[in-house]
Amino acid sequence: SDPKNGIVWVEDLGDQSLCRVVHEGSKKSTLSWYEQVIEEILKLHRFGKISFDQNPFPLSAPFTKKTYLWESRYFEENLL
Repeated sequence: SDPKNGIVWVEDLGDQSLCRVVHEGSKKSTLSWYEQVIEEILKLHRFGKISFDQNPFPLSAPFTKKTYLWESRYFEENLL
């Protein structure tokens, strides 16, 4: 990423997914992938907070019971 210029590069891993690794990989392989995913999530949270503190912006409304019910109904009606 290039925070100064507001750019993020994303790598396409093709058909590889964490779900596939869990179902097809060994326990050691699965743990390794999860460790990598958690490290990346930590970076997003850590640097996201720093960035937000430096340049605050309006956030979305909090996720409430009403929002949860709407999301659940939407999922049921449109995806199931």
